[in-house]
Amino acid sequence: MARPFNAQRGVFTGEPSPLAERVRINFPAGRYAEISAARDGTVVYGPERTALRQLTWYGRNGKASGTIGPSDSYRGLRFSPDGKRAAVNRAASPSHSAGIAVLDMARGIATPLIGAFWGAWSPDGERVAYTGGGLLGSPKVQVMPISGDRKGEQLTHSEGSEAVLDWSGDGRYILYSERSNNVAAAGQSGLWVLRLADRKPMLVAQVPPQHPTAQFSPDSHWIAYASRESGRLEVYVQGFSSGRKWQVSDNGGDHPRWRKDGNEMFYLAPDETLMSVSVRHNGDSLEFTSPTALFKISLPVAITGTPGEDTAYPYDVSLDGQRVLAMAPAGESEAQTLVVLSNWQAGPQGPVR
Repeated sequence: MARPFNAQRGVFTGEPSPLAERVRINFPAGRYAEISAARDGTVVYGPERTALRQLTWYGRNGKASGTIGPSDSYRGLRFSPDGKRAAVNRAASPSHSAGIAVLDMARGIATPLIGAFWGAWSPDGERVAYTGGGLLGSPKVQVMPISGDRKGEQLTHSEGSEAVLDWSGDGRYILYSERSNNVAAAGQSGLWVLRLADRKPMLVAQVPPQHPTAQFSPDSHWIAYASRESGRLEVYVQGFSSGRKWQVSDNGGDHPRWRKDGNEMFYLAPDETLMSVSVRHNGDSLEFTSPTALFKISLPVAITGTPGEDTAYPYDVSLDGQRVLAMAPAGESEAQTLVVLSNWQAGPQGPVR
């Protein structure tokens, strides 16, 4: 949008008017548009890229073994607790709006659920926690049933921008990331746990807002998350009550996931290789093996236009850990471009591209 402004008087001198659609922005913060303007009024911006992906099953050796449903503009996915459905994150297309849809794994049919990009299943699979609009337009943690009236209920009321990440297996906690909307504290970000019994939020760890990827362990005792605290994005596991912490990845990592029984973890290395780590539970402690490379996963292009730069997970693992569902490219991807707008102030004919 553009709106005329008198800098000397400090007032607007006209109404806003649209210049372009589908402008790339940085999520989850949502405050950084990929746009710049020159002194003569020329504007340059990066458009969103929408590429079709095919949900594809892979064995642990990386060999494809089947697909689910038609190709679509997928950006993330997550299995329901029973593994029969998946919540899929999709960009807008001619056939549907952007947001979360519920995919029937057997039939390959996706039913739109909510216009949000981050969500998590309740342990019984009957509700979903998601990131929706809230105070001053900042996204907040909300919960809604999968069926029925689908009326959402807002659970948090801070002034920050939040992104839902997980719901504990015991049903007691929702894990989310929050970033302050105070410009002076824009660099601050944290992983928070919302205790549903009294809706009290608890800070778990400081993490960068660009990569708030995290997940509860199946027994709800541990949280795996990615953080740059060492100077490089790595995967850590921490007890959110005990505070004990271990670094799991050894050469960079992101998007950690637990196997259903909690005895194995997966994550993505910087070169998009899916890694596996065995987990041994020893009382109040954990032991991890050295990471083992499985196969490479093609990351979808995020809203920012960068592969994988999003909180949405590009893969999930079957309950037994023997198969991986990921998003394979389907056809040619849109080229990454910049658009230049000139002479857009000349009149009602609109900008020259």
